[in-house]
Order: sequence, then structure tokens, then C-alpha cells
Amino acid sequence: MPVESIAVLAPVPGNLMPEVHMRKFVFSSAMIGVIAGGWNTVQATRHGPRDWRLVMLWLGWALSAAVAIGTVIEDANKRQVES
Repeated sequence: MPVESIAVLAPVPGNLMPEVHMRKFVFSSAMIGVIAGGWNTVQATRHGPRDWRLVMLWLGWALSAAVAIGTVIEDANKRQVES
């Protein structure tokens, strides 16, 4: 087994495996909102007109996703500092 794959399988700080850290993204209310918004954006793309509003819709969704991911990471860092 290559050294790189062993490093990936090693426990992260706090003795938590990486899939445990992934739960903070999946179960975050901000991420659930982004997923729901993404579904609506995809549906609007499939069934709606293709004009400048569609571009703005995708841009708004991308910004929402960036803010949600940043919020989850910031909250995780705050919890780690408090521990």
C-alpha cells in the first residue's frame, strides 16, 4: 500500500475518521438549503427559458453554496478551538 493512501486512512485530530467530518457538511441546515436550491435551479434550467435570468439563478446558487460551505468550515474551526 502506498504511503499516500496510508496517510489518508490515518485518524485525524480528535480520533475521528474523515467520514465523521463529512457529516458536518451533509447534516448542516445551510447545506440542506443549498441542495434544495440546487434542485430548484436544475429544474428551472430543464424547464424554463434560457436567458440572462438563468445565468443569474446559477450565479446566486453558486454564491449560496460558497457561503454555506464557508459557514460550515468556520463553525467546525470554532468548535475545534473551543475543545
